[in-house]
Amino acid sequence: MTEQALRKMIAAGESTRQEFKSWVKCKDYRQRKELAVKSVVALANTKGGVLLFGVEDDGTITGCPKSDPQALMETIYDMTRPSLFTEIEPVETSDGMVLVVSVEKSNSHVATTGGIYYRRLGNVTKPYYPANDVYSPADNPDFSAKIVEGASESDIDLLEVYRLKEKLRIRDAGSALPDLADTTFLDNLNLIRMDKDEVRVTVAGLLFVGKATSLARLLPQAEVIYLHYSDEAQTEYDNRMDMQEPVISILDKLTERIRTYNRLTNVQVWQPRAC
Repeated sequence: MTEQALRKMIAAGESTRQEFKSWVKCKDYRQRKELAVKSVVALANTKGGVLLFGVEDDGTITGCPKSDPQALMETIYDMTRPSLFTEIEPVETSDGMVLVVSVEKSNSHVATTGGIYYRRLGNVTKPYYPANDVYSPADNPDFSAKIVEGASESDIDLLEVYRLKEKLRIRDAGSALPDLADTTFLDNLNLIRMDKDEVRVTVAGLLFVGKATSLARLLPQAEVIYLHYSDEAQTEYDNRMDMQEPVISILDKLTERIRTYNRLTNVQVWQPRAC
């Protein structure tokens, strides 16, 4: 794209299919990627379009210094569900480089990995709650209590049940919950519901004690991606973990990984005696 063509687009202003975002006003890369993800999700859920990163609301080009289009494309892919493929074209202008992020209209509802949907409403972006979608707070005030259709007792990992009981024993030594039979224990925590003699597994149950293969099959959106950014390279991560496992296992892995980057250093302080 030429600078002339870009300026013609900017002159048309923001619309349902075009959004401007400032790069230089963001305090760090994390804020930039959150803005990018929100914008492309909204465009994908409406008519598709372009995000012009490096352009102020009034159309002034302020540029995208120290930007990495490839890293931004990967970030958008990682932080959307279903993952969005975008094209980013850096366009050099006399006022700075603008990132032209192109996104096509999606055939299915797209959300951030945090489960939030957006759509374009004229020239602004607004939260969006698709009809009959599990994330709609109006229809599903407690998503975790929703029964997972197709899930059964065979999708429960008994090792995860044991680990959850041990976590509760450590947290509350006086609790009688860990001593209950597994089915009664899970029922008391609302991780399952008993329908006569049939075990019905809730979303919370699958997240906490479900088998990894069952999570991938029944709750494919339940995924945690850990990205580590060093102080030296804040625009490109140097370590990544993709986890689609029960919550307790994920928390244990995250705790172990974070500890490796936050080592304790013993400091000995010597204080002279007063004479």
